[in-house]
Amino acid sequence: MLDYINFDLKNSISLSLPNSRKFYTWEYRFPPYFETFLPEGYLFEIFKNILTKEYGYMDDYLIFSLLSPNILSRVKFKSNFKNIKFPSFDIDEILNNDTKDTFNYLLNTFLDKNSISGVQPKTIALVKDKDSLDLKEYIIKTWGDEFPYLAENEYFSLKAVQRAGVLIPNIKLSKNKKFLLVEKFIIDNNEILGFEEVLSLMDKNRINKYQGSYEQVSKIILQFSTDKTTSMQQFFKTVVMNYLLKNGDAHLKNFGLLFNKTHKWGLVIVLSPDP
Repeated sequence: MLDYINFDLKNSISLSLPNSRKFYTWEYRFPPYFETFLPEGYLFEIFKNILTKEYGYMDDYLIFSLLSPNILSRVKFKSNFKNIKFPSFDIDEILNNDTKDTFNYLLNTFLDKNSISGVQPKTIALVKDKDSLDLKEYIIKTWGDEFPYLAENEYFSLKAVQRAGVLIPNIKLSKNKKFLLVEKFIIDNNEILGFEEVLSLMDKNRINKYQGSYEQVSKIILQFSTDKTTSMQQFFKTVVMNYLLKNGDAHLKNFGLLFNKTHKWGLVIVLSPDP
């Protein structure tokens, strides 16, 4: 267990990679914390097609090198790929034009910024807040013919969980219910918060995301959270709601911890009824 008094969070990469004299090594696998930023499913197949054609191969290191300069997180990365200046979009424009063409345009525009996991079709987008005019990162989720109405399903599932007293991100459902817009929750009062998945805190890779238990998740929460009571209450409510909503995909990547420079760590739960 970490020594919270002597834990040098400011100079640490993440909760599982504290500032230390020891070396961190992973033989024959990608470091779990950095794997948090790798795409899965739909996005992974897109990158595989593009990178294999251009470089003749694709692996986790290549795709992370491509995405890393454009990742918004408390840790900044450098690679041989360049940082890109992306355009922004008006949120009403996206909400009122939720077509396949709009999604593909957003996907292509922000392709090199898509360091998000999950199986269903989704993309990052820079969205201008119509009230404050601030730029915010949103995840735009949609669905294909094989799994219809995923955006609508997740929207109302999240609203049900919110009614149960669980904190959820700012979400919006588009006009024709084709897009679910989810505001990324890593910025608070202009501070970029740290985020780490429970999967990473267990030192597991994404192929092991279904190998665990809620008991193990609760032990991670108790080990790292500084607000243990609230975090455990949120976790318990989410487990109950997952059962009631028949969410059979509440794997280890759908639980994580947010933290900041003052060591205020708390549970983050991602309700993700992915196929």
